[in-house]
Amino acid sequence: MGAVQSAASTAKFNRATGAITYAFTFSEAVTGFDASDIIVANGTKGALVMVDASHYTMQITPLTNTSGTMTVDVAANAYADLVGNANTATSSNSQVFDTVTPTVAITDNASGTAIGAVLYTFTFNEAVTGFAASDITVSNGTKGALNQIDATHYTMSVTPDANETGNMVLTVAANAFTDTFGNPNTVSTSSTQAFDRQAPTLTIIDDTPGTAEGPVTLTFTFSEAVAGFTAADVNVTNATKGALTMVDATHYSMVITPTGGVGTMDVSVNAGTFTDLPGNANITGANDSQPFAISVDLGSLGQLIFPVVARFAEGTMWFLDRNKNGIADSGDQIDHNSLDNIFNGGADTVRAQGFVNVNGKMINITSAGSIPEEANDAAIWPNVEYWSVSVGQYLGDPVNETHVVMDRFGYPSGYANGFPYNDTDPDSTLHYVRMIYNG
Repeated sequence: MGAVQSAASTAKFNRATGAITYAFTFSEAVTGFDASDIIVANGTKGALVMVDASHYTMQITPLTNTSGTMTVDVAANAYADLVGNANTATSSNSQVFDTVTPTVAITDNASGTAIGAVLYTFTFNEAVTGFAASDITVSNGTKGALNQIDATHYTMSVTPDANETGNMVLTVAANAFTDTFGNPNTVSTSSTQAFDRQAPTLTIIDDTPGTAEGPVTLTFTFSEAVAGFTAADVNVTNATKGALTMVDATHYSMVITPTGGVGTMDVSVNAGTFTDLPGNANITGANDSQPFAISVDLGSLGQLIFPVVARFAEGTMWFLDRNKNGIADSGDQIDHNSLDNIFNGGADTVRAQGFVNVNGKMINITSAGSIPEEANDAAIWPNVEYWSVSVGQYLGDPVNETHVVMDRFGYPSGYANGFPYNDTDPDSTLHYVRMIYNG
């Protein structure tokens, strides 16, 4: 018998990756040769096939998922020629093989729930060829470029879909790549990463319909649980903030108190002031507005009455309804400086502004301003549209009639009186159109 010959059915660089067909060529016709005479290491024998009197073949498969050398031996005295002469020498063949299946592991750098781009690493158990970005399928995300780090490592950045939450799934299918000897990957590999790119939102509502007459409770309702929201994130104008209270993961409350007598409390929370639990910041703000008109109750001093017309040029006079009976009793008048002592320790500052409606005509009471002298008489008559006057400023000749006084929201402010005017002694009798102070 000559040498045992092999021909790999799948081989690269003389390295078998699959079944190998061996040819047994004898120097002459033989007898007694069968499969049992063939000894194989690191492989599995197939059937022995006689081609002719001096040629046989056998397919032998290397061990799976391993690499090494497969040997095939035919021992001495294994067969004889037709006249009975036995073979006196052993014949052998060695074939290097690699049947290791290449694999890939997919990992990423996101801990917990991702809120932005995720860097994936593809780690192979051996050097591979033919691996490209097109071999990677992504659901709920957008692929970046595939970068080769070395023979067994690649990276890719993948960005989850915007304004969505869910799972981002990366998959490398079977037969997407091979090792350097041609073995393909036989199984698909996937990686699942939770993500949340949905920005939290906020709605602010208050508990007071219409016009507030005192403190208002705000409720902050979030679209999901948030972190980092504090009282400092709440902006208010014309009001003071109370404590911020967490009701539950998505609800907070705060009491705000109006400052001043009449106005609008504005509440806002800016964009970028809080995040959801994964870390997405709010991209829009929220706001709420609440008009207010506050009655000023001075306790034992009574209810503050706001003068529309004061006593000529002798100074502003205020009225304190000390008995809270809606009547200008004796002693209810108080001058400007005395009122300042009550409010701010004597600083000579007008503290209140407001609007009144005299017989359906609006007059704006401000802390400064004047009207032309020739308009004085008309300023308190129904045909006057709008006038701006100083608090307590004299508006001219008073009239002997009673006017209905309304606040800026159209509600009755209390009572109104017309005091008789004495032509011969203007200072002896005062004429006031008055309203209970509502702001």
